[in-house]
Amino acid sequence: MKKITTFHKAAFGITAFLLVGAVVGSTTFAQQKTPITIWWPQGDNERKALEQAIEDYKKVAPDVEIKPIWQAGSDDLQKLLVSYAGGDAPDLARMDSVYVPSLGTQGVFADLTKYGAGSLKANYFTPVWNANVLNNAVYGLPFDCSTLMLMYNPKLLAETKTRVPRTYDELIAAAKANTRDTNGDGKIDVWGYTVPNSALLSGWVQYQYVNWIWRLGGDVLSADGKKAVFNSPAAVKALEMLVAPSKSLKVAPDNAYYEQQFYSGSVAFMDMGPWALNGRQDKGFSYTPLPRLDPKIPTTTSLGSYSIGLFSTSKQPDAAYKFLRFFSSTPKYQVDFAQRTFLLSSLRAAYNDPRMKKAPWSTFQQTLPSARARPSTAVWPQIADFMAQAITNAFLGKDAQASLDEAVAKTNDVLAKQK
Repeated sequence: MKKITTFHKAAFGITAFLLVGAVVGSTTFAQQKTPITIWWPQGDNERKALEQAIEDYKKVAPDVEIKPIWQAGSDDLQKLLVSYAGGDAPDLARMDSVYVPSLGTQGVFADLTKYGAGSLKANYFTPVWNANVLNNAVYGLPFDCSTLMLMYNPKLLAETKTRVPRTYDELIAAAKANTRDTNGDGKIDVWGYTVPNSALLSGWVQYQYVNWIWRLGGDVLSADGKKAVFNSPAAVKALEMLVAPSKSLKVAPDNAYYEQQFYSGSVAFMDMGPWALNGRQDKGFSYTPLPRLDPKIPTTTSLGSYSIGLFSTSKQPDAAYKFLRFFSSTPKYQVDFAQRTFLLSSLRAAYNDPRMKKAPWSTFQQTLPSARARPSTAVWPQIADFMAQAITNAFLGKDAQASLDEAVAKTNDVLAKQK
């Protein structure tokens, strides 16, 4: 065995010191990366856009590490609130915009105006931007959105020689022509129209019902947001017209929603969003704007949208906002998300992409400027429940006026308690 000399000992010590220093240095360097966590849907289609943005952002901000926390969806408000209350909230989260103002006024989401978010307003379609604003505070940046149109089956319309309807009366006439017993057994096997009148779908029919109110010139809340007005004559008429197809007119199934039957070819018309074409784009279905309910009032549509909010508890809010801005305001990621999910982009510039100039995105894009979001109020979730119950009661036979009066009274109590 060779003797280890003093020189070799010294050399060995220096080498060891350098190795340890290198390890410690690399660990320190890794720890210096700013971690940003974001809640995002775990579905394959939803993941891709975020994963691409994370890879791209490494080049923009190499000192930041974006960590996705995959979720089943973006509607679990209760889980989000529990996480916030337990001090375990992420930095960012995608959330249904209808909850965003409420989360902001509760202090869960931060007001983004202090980070300069107001300068981005013109980049987005106005209704989508406004869904995140309350009392001049901006509590989220828009990402994806959707509107409703009348979806129809051209094959059925050709069989009955009916035209695409532009008004409510034309819709009912076309629905009557398409409600048929084609088997000769005395049972209707093809329906003209379908509405989500099951109690289990109360949230879906409530989302649809608000645009019936708007298409008759009514509204949900007063202009100052302090009073409920969805028991006005226009709102009562809207509910009566919504109920009529399945009750008195018999052109839609009663106590059932035939969405799947529409896709299988036994329903002619259905109010629906662009997501319905995902996987069915070659099945021959078409869309047209929702029919006018009053010839003097332009048609409109309900806006559904998802935004990304910044938690007020974020330990690195500046870094989190910079990624939020990058992800939400770069067309590339919204276009990719739209192409995969058949949802719409909130960014105006996204529709310059050749892929977005094709149907269904180009068709639905035309509805975005006139689309209307549900009211920006912190208590909207409660109001929605009251309204949904009123609609369900009407479908069960209760007088429309009485149903809405009861819901409005409950809503006004909640609004009066707001600070």
